[in-house]
Amino acid sequence: MKKKAEHILDWQEIGQRFKSLRLECNYTQAQMSEISNQVQQSIAMFESGTAPASINYALFLRNEFGVPFEWLYCGINVKVTNTDRNTERTLEAYTIGARLNSIRKKEGMTLKAFSDWIGIPLTTLSNYEKGRNVPEVKTALLIKDALNKPLDWIYFGDTCIPTKGGTNRHITPPSIPLKQVKKTLKDEVMHHIKTLDANELALFVTRMRMEKEALNNAELRHNTTQHNTTRVSPESKPKSSE
Repeated sequence: MKKKAEHILDWQEIGQRFKSLRLECNYTQAQMSEISNQVQQSIAMFESGTAPASINYALFLRNEFGVPFEWLYCGINVKVTNTDRNTERTLEAYTIGARLNSIRKKEGMTLKAFSDWIGIPLTTLSNYEKGRNVPEVKTALLIKDALNKPLDWIYFGDTCIPTKGGTNRHITPPSIPLKQVKKTLKDEVMHHIKTLDANELALFVTRMRMEKEALNNAELRHNTTQHNTTRVSPESKPKSSE
């Protein structure tokens, strides 16, 4: 284990990352409020940094868009294995506590020595290990520093691999998995369909079918052109020697 300098939470910077992710996914604050079951005003406060970014809202972003806590709160790019990333997570106090208890015993440290090492009260650590509380982000960062483990391991046990570029203090979100992009587009289309009346729905379906047919025809023409260009013309064939 290696102890590092304590993190300072810059809620404005964190809020900008939350905002950039929302914009990257083409959601308004009102739409994000609807799908996340968060009050729109709260989302605005998270994004502006006037209120600490809720861990429950961060959990929604993680499950919905596959973006790790390590980037949301620390601006650090990590690659979470596909199995872990595609698994919807919850904040389970007992499982988090068991994870901390396991690594403490592996290091051969008493509860008191471990709490001193992390820099939190013994009773606080004891409550975590017993599954009574989920660590707040500021406390999880102390644990992260002491154990040299990413937030996604502390909260979910995810396997994380550092990526090229390491710390990314800019607000550009990491690439969103294709599965998440498809899910987002599907949700947007379904939300739009629910707002249509019968006539608008019929027109929408007709346009979708026409566009699909046009795409299929364009692909067929492209494939035909490629096939023709690969054929050897008679003029280009070598002449037989007489």
